[in-house]
Amino acid sequence: MIQNTILNIYEPHKFKHQLEFYGIRQYDIARSIGVSQTTISRQLNGIEPMKEIVEDEIQIILNQLKRKRKHQPIPKIRA
Repeated sequence: MIQNTILNIYEPHKFKHQLEFYGIRQYDIARSIGVSQTTISRQLNGIEPMKEIVEDEIQIILNQLKRKRKHQPIPKIRA
């Protein structure tokens, strides 16, 4: 009989949901920062701690997207 085991529960990084919201793939972030997609995946999923330099690079990318998004006009919906 299999004993009850506690699975490792990881807390996703705060950037994971933001990147998903903007539709940015982990592969694209990894290439632009210069690390492997596996590393980014493990860091965003909370399996490994994210290095400060990687965090800073992702924050810069997100800030640029937020600024760009603010300046885009919202299209009017015609009935």
